[in-house]
Amino acid sequence: MARLINAEVLAFFATPPSVTALVAEWLQAPQGEKLWRLLDPCCGEGRAAAHLATTLGGPVNTWGVELSPKRAERAATVLDKVHNTAWQATRVSKESVSLLWLNPPYDTDLDGDSKRLEIEFLRTALPTLVHGGVLVYIVPQHLLGYRDVARLLSGHFENISVRRFPDGEYERFKQVVVLARRKPYSTPTEESLDVLRALRDADGLRADRRSAAIERVHRGREALAYFANAIGIGHAHTVESDYASWRTAQTDLVLELVDLHSPLGFYQEGGDAAVAIGGCASKDGV
Repeated sequence: MARLINAEVLAFFATPPSVTALVAEWLQAPQGEKLWRLLDPCCGEGRAAAHLATTLGGPVNTWGVELSPKRAERAATVLDKVHNTAWQATRVSKESVSLLWLNPPYDTDLDGDSKRLEIEFLRTALPTLVHGGVLVYIVPQHLLGYRDVARLLSGHFENISVRRFPDGEYERFKQVVVLARRKPYSTPTEESLDVLRALRDADGLRADRRSAAIERVHRGREALAYFANAIGIGHAHTVESDYASWRTAQTDLVLELVDLHSPLGFYQEGGDAAVAIGGCASKDGV
C-alpha cells in the first residue's frame, strides 16, 4: 500500500484539455434527461471530469478520488463528490458508474515484484463500471504490451479503440487513449491478446501500418476478423489533422453512457461508515 500511495503522489500528470475535448467527441449522454455517473479514481484538480460532464451535458453525478489535499480541494469546487484519500482506501458500489475516466499514476518500476500501478488501477476500478458503460483509459503506449493489460481489456471490454495523443502532446510520455465498452467477462483468446499487445510499439498505431500488423498477427485466423475490425487505430502529424482523424473514425464507435437511476455507495474507509456518498468533500459544501 505504501508504495502505491507514494507513487500515486509523485506520478500525477493531468490530461491535456485538447485530449479531453477529443475524447468527448466520441461520447454522448443518455437521451431523455436520464441520469449518468462519471468516476475519476485519480481526479487531480478535477478538470478532465468536469470538462466531460459539461460537454456531454444531461443530469450527471461526478465522483472523484485524489490523494493530494491541495488537488482534492480544487477538485471539490468542480465535481459533485471528492474523497481526499488513496484510491485503495475508497469503496464504490459495483456497477454504479456510467463512465470510468482512468488516467492512473505512471509506474516507473518496470522490473519490480509488484504489479504496475496502471494495471492495478484498471483491475480494481473496472468493477465500478456498469455493463455497457464506457472506459477511458489513458496510459503510456508500451503498457499495451503487458499481458495483464491485454487480458483485462480483451476479457472485460468490447468495441475497443486505441488512439494516440496528438503530436506535441504524445512525445512527452508516449500516451494513448483506450476507449471501450464493458461487457460480461469472457476468457480472452491468445489471438485477441496478440492483437492488443501488437499495439505497444510506436509504429503499431500508424494507420498506414495497421493492415500489415493485423495481417501478421491474424494470418490464417479468420475467427479474429471481428476483433481486428473493432480496434480503431489513429495517427496524425499535427493537432488539427489528429482532431480530424478522430472525428472521421468515430462513426461506429460513439458510445452512449448507461442510464442509472438510484444513488449508490461511494465512501472512504475510516470515514462515516458505509453511508452512500458520505464522508467526502463536494462543490455544494455537503
